[in-house]
Amino acid sequence: MFEDLKSELRSNVTDLQRLDDLLSLVSDMQASQHDSKNLSEKLGLFISKSADIMTIIAPFVPALTGLAAGAG
Repeated sequence: MFEDLKSELRSNVTDLQRLDDLLSLVSDMQASQHDSKNLSEKLGLFISKSADIMTIIAPFVPALTGLAAGAG
């Protein structure tokens, strides 16, 4: 899921600095996937920074939210 999200971002975000920031947040979420508190924080930050591209990330939000809720 994380690699698919990164691929979508690479395909749709043209501002390279912004892309770099978003990819970094996705990597942070991936590294935190077994820590629900940390993952939830990273997910909130990611969603707030990508609100204007919600159509790109929307398909991933339910799975990410579920992962955050169920992480150890």
